[in-house]
Amino acid sequence: AVVSTQSTGDSRSKHEGTEAGKMMSYIGYAEEYMSKKRNSLYPGITRLMTDLGVFQQKAVQDCSITVERMEQFRTEFRASLLWLDNISQELNPEDREQLEKFRKVQSLTREKRVEFAKMKDNTIQKIEILAASRINLLSARLEDYHNSHQKYLQSAINALKEVVAAKERLDVKIEEKRLADL
Repeated sequence: AVVSTQSTGDSRSKHEGTEAGKMMSYIGYAEEYMSKKRNSLYPGITRLMTDLGVFQQKAVQDCSITVERMEQFRTEFRASLLWLDNISQELNPEDREQLEKFRKVQSLTREKRVEFAKMKDNTIQKIEILAASRINLLSARLEDYHNSHQKYLQSAINALKEVVAAKERLDVKIEEKRLADL
């Protein structure tokens, strides 16, 4: 039995002789038992918070660095486009040096576009993996917590059912005593 009324030698046992004292003891033991069981929930929550902290510190930070690098590639690509635009406006097709400079800038702009496209794809992929990893982490940790919480609630229900049963037994005794006194 979860709820016990054995004498523990403390002040609670002095009042167990009355029906109200017995009920209070049953309730006290049930509350104590549920409190101990509730403590079993802390490791699951602690692990969830620790894992989320590590995830935030490592995975999110790494993804943030990748996004910043992608933004840098984008800025370089846009700068090369502006440079190409400026050179094309000043371009004299008959001047060989200007034409050669234009081709170099054009080639550089193509390279920057390819680099930016690769980095953008890499960043999108990393963000998708990050989101999936976070979902998997939360799913696994919350499932563990959910299962622990269900066990706790079932224990609490059982403990409180025993208190109700004890109350019903006491009610029967009180009724029997009242009828005997008549």
